[in-house]
Amino acid sequence: PFPLKQGRRRMVPTVAPGQYNFNPDLGGGVTGYTVGPIDVTDLGDLFYIIIHGGACDGGPVDGNDGGSSFDDASADCVEQPTRTSRLNLFTLYPNPFAREINVKYEYDIDTTVKIEIIDIQGRVVKTYENVNYTKDTVENVKFDLSNSLDRLLFVKITSEDGSEVKKIVSTNKK
Repeated sequence: PFPLKQGRRRMVPTVAPGQYNFNPDLGGGVTGYTVGPIDVTDLGDLFYIIIHGGACDGGPVDGNDGGSSFDDASADCVEQPTRTSRLNLFTLYPNPFAREINVKYEYDIDTTVKIEIIDIQGRVVKTYENVNYTKDTVENVKFDLSNSLDRLLFVKITSEDGSEVKKIVSTNKK
């Protein structure tokens, strides 16, 4: 079961890694690690395991971190180069909109682009997908939102570089 720590009024469960009796720091770049065997025969019918994973920011990491199970172990965290795209070239107009909204985008890679118009409850109102986007092409997609007036909506655009979300709102009521 989760360890308990003192909350404001009562004991509350926690999954903070410092609360566990076996708390090694494996460092970064670890793609597999085996613990065990662990004898659980005296624990009855239930066995609990909580695994907490984290990421490091580069450089060598001492895998021992004060524990006895990882003597002389280490891992190298290799910082992965990050690619910057032109995801910020995603614009909406007009906003506020009367009946239609234009979504204009441009990327510096060939990618699949998906656009979703989502309401405040998380329902997808409209969707569009371009599976053959060619880099450095300016695309403009027009959405008829006359059935979604008088609402706050979100426009989510997703490519191989990630996602971005912006808010839109209508100027008039149904």
